[in-house]
Amino acid sequence: MADIERLCKEIEAAVGRPMQTPKDFEFLSKCINDKLHERVSISTLKRLWGYVASQGLPRKTTLDLLAQFVDYRDWKDFQKKCCSEEAVVQEAVPAPGNEDAEGDENTVVEAVQQKKGKRSLWLLAGVLASVGVLLLLYFQYAHHDNADENFSGKELHGHPYVDLGLPSGTLWATMNVGATAPEDYGNCYAWGETDAKGFYGWDNYKWRQDKRQTLTKYFTDPSYGNPDGKATLEPADDVAHILWGSGWRTPTIDEWTELINNCTWEWTTLNDVMGIKVASVANSKSIFLPAAGYRNADTLHEDVGEWGHYWTSSLSIENPVCAWNACFSSDHFDCSNFRSFRCNGQSIRPVKSK
Repeated sequence: MADIERLCKEIEAAVGRPMQTPKDFEFLSKCINDKLHERVSISTLKRLWGYVASQGLPRKTTLDLLAQFVDYRDWKDFQKKCCSEEAVVQEAVPAPGNEDAEGDENTVVEAVQQKKGKRSLWLLAGVLASVGVLLLLYFQYAHHDNADENFSGKELHGHPYVDLGLPSGTLWATMNVGATAPEDYGNCYAWGETDAKGFYGWDNYKWRQDKRQTLTKYFTDPSYGNPDGKATLEPADDVAHILWGSGWRTPTIDEWTELINNCTWEWTTLNDVMGIKVASVANSKSIFLPAAGYRNADTLHEDVGEWGHYWTSSLSIENPVCAWNACFSSDHFDCSNFRSFRCNGQSIRPVKSK
């Protein structure tokens, strides 16, 4: 825990301000995104700094990003360098030519020994704190059933997933693409694109040519161009596969329908974020889907906190400028009647096969 505090102080020095207000955390989240092109949510930063209460440990991927923000390779590299013995000795080495070199050498030894003793106390305190947190987490996971408590230790390429006991065996990720916690919105993506962007419209949609009614991929109707007969995203155009690695993919409309039919859906909050708790009827597992809204043109988020809009990998064959999506609000959830223009930006909740 002491290393995390050191990292926080180094980050504050880098951005030139302490993290004391909500606007400070908004500023830091933007700075991280501008430098690394990766998003660490404001709520995650608040928990890390202790601005809001948290009983969980930060994920290593989050610590890696924060360490990279202050020019370390990763979290391990930061821990190694911030506690380096060489740094302690260098700090106490006397300047060349000092007439009292012998006395200064004794001072160096004493300084190093004192700092070693302090470091040992810090390490002991850190170990005891970590053990206490782990014990707390153990009892929390053992005796409660919340959407935030479903990390089973199972991951694929560093991304955790949950077995909801679905008939197909499909395993659902615990967070969205681009998110660092289950309640984080993550990024929005146009259907069949693998990069988040600032504008979502037909003018910059990857699979459009000349005008909206002319498509270059994923359609069966010749009135839209030269049809390729493809109705499901290929891995090369699936952001879940590209960013999270082999085995991950965007769920089909059938997999979303299975999730709806085999789970209970409850409108709730997780760490003050509105969304849906999707709980299995076969076991005690659940996932949380934040109501992240969607992106249209250059708007940041439409319907945020009121609706969730999640892409399927399934094309609307009858209207190929659209693809099927799963939508939900406080009183509605469905994926059989909702289609959206492919150029809009929506959330991605990846799945993998068992």
